[in-house]
Amino acid sequence: MVAIEEYREMDISQPVEVVPGIWWIGAEDEDSHLKCHSYLLVDGEDAVLFEPGSLLHHQSIFQRVIKIVPLRKIRHIVLTHQDTDVCGSLPAWEMAFNSIPFHIVTHSRTVVFIKQYGISFPIYPIDQMYWNLKLSSGRILRFIFAPWCHSPGTFMTYDEKSRSLFSGDIFGAITNKWSFYADHFYVEAMRSFHDDYMASTRHLQYAMSKLAPLSIDRILPQHGSIINRDVLHYIHALSSSRCGIDLLCGDDPYRIGVKDVPLPVSGSLGNSTMANYSGLPIGYRYIIARVIEREMGVLGKEDATATARQVRGIHLDSEGNLIAIREKDGKDILNRLLSAYEKRFGFWAVFNCRLMLHNLIREFGLKMPDILDGKITNEQS
Repeated sequence: MVAIEEYREMDISQPVEVVPGIWWIGAEDEDSHLKCHSYLLVDGEDAVLFEPGSLLHHQSIFQRVIKIVPLRKIRHIVLTHQDTDVCGSLPAWEMAFNSIPFHIVTHSRTVVFIKQYGISFPIYPIDQMYWNLKLSSGRILRFIFAPWCHSPGTFMTYDEKSRSLFSGDIFGAITNKWSFYADHFYVEAMRSFHDDYMASTRHLQYAMSKLAPLSIDRILPQHGSIINRDVLHYIHALSSSRCGIDLLCGDDPYRIGVKDVPLPVSGSLGNSTMANYSGLPIGYRYIIARVIEREMGVLGKEDATATARQVRGIHLDSEGNLIAIREKDGKDILNRLLSAYEKRFGFWAVFNCRLMLHNLIREFGLKMPDILDGKITNEQS
């Protein structure tokens, strides 16, 4: 087992103790962009398993659990929602537990679906139990309701003692360059994931508003990277993000006009940002800068910028910030940039940008890049 670590390469072949008594026991899957994480909280004679995972990873996670505690100590399994990557292994866990008494902790809306796995575990319905769970030591787990992020019964779990937030899919990401702990570029990887998997801006902002009263030292998502520094930075990033149906339709209550489009958080527009900003004339410049910034988060800075530098018409500074483009060539440059990412990394790289691009193209009144036209909705631009 691995001791508590800070920022450096992690040995994930063994369980990792993130903070005393809380273990990362996720699956080691180098071939997948989607990293699935399970966690184990150990508190005296009680242990709580968060998101036991899919059947694909069951043996790995099971072996990690029994290296830390005997099965008889597990009193609760927390399920934020019903997806197979969260709880597809439940039938296998039921066989392993045999007659050991414990509860499935989840929302009543989720219960409807997890029963389809054919399990008979007793249920602890959080919405009928005052949204908290007291362990035998008196330690309190508080459940933060986050409906439609991305399921009607979704919730997060706040551990008051360690000030840790087990966030489920919220704060998750799918990345080509995965790291155990979140880095500076994780914001864009996180936004890319939320573009697709959260229902709307309003739902996500509602979830973020619930976190304001809490003192949070770390966030433990089911996908992506653990956030153990600058927690408020990541909360604010999601609080200001648009996602889901609002990127497709632009109908969210916080809709902004072209001249109010916010700048990228890492400043990838460089020195050309707002000095000459007058709407459409820098439309493509802004959009291309956003694509490069998004790819830094999803593909990694080195790969994202190296690919962009090879595109005719794009000029970046040493940090990867866009210096300038010829605006009249913007459409062709954007197409060449997306094609370069697709050629090197596959359509997945373009796929990560598609909803953001759809939203920005509409805001600026421009035409959808050829590579994406007809691939976002069943209507062509």
